[in-house]
Amino acid sequence: MLARCNVSRCRLAEAQWRRRWETLDGRVVVITGAHGGLGRVVVETFGNAKALVVPIDLEGDECFHADVSTPEGNQQMIDEALRRHDRLDILVLNAGRQLVASIATYPLAAWDGLMISWPKGRSWPCKRPGRI
Repeated sequence: MLARCNVSRCRLAEAQWRRRWETLDGRVVVITGAHGGLGRVVVETFGNAKALVVPIDLEGDECFHADVSTPEGNQQMIDEALRRHDRLDILVLNAGRQLVASIATYPLAAWDGLMISWPKGRSWPCKRPGRI
């Protein structure tokens, strides 16, 4: 009896998960850091779910180029989504910078760039007034 219950729960969870992804059909999704690595996988996943993806990155021919570590770049990103689809449903803030170095030799300017890119770059797009 217990095994049946667990199997039923798994099937229910799987059905719920599938319904959530089905609801992405036609949703407008902006994905930062979309050109490589995890960002590319996220773009493909949302695309396979039939979402309308607006990929944002500093590189890549398929991406809209915007520096999302600045308020102006974030504004350009949102404006591009609105220009293409007249709305924005989901924001995936994946962009970030990375420098691999010893803490003893880590350049201060690079550290400052990381502090702008990571925490500030994720808060700026959420500050836009009004509904998008």
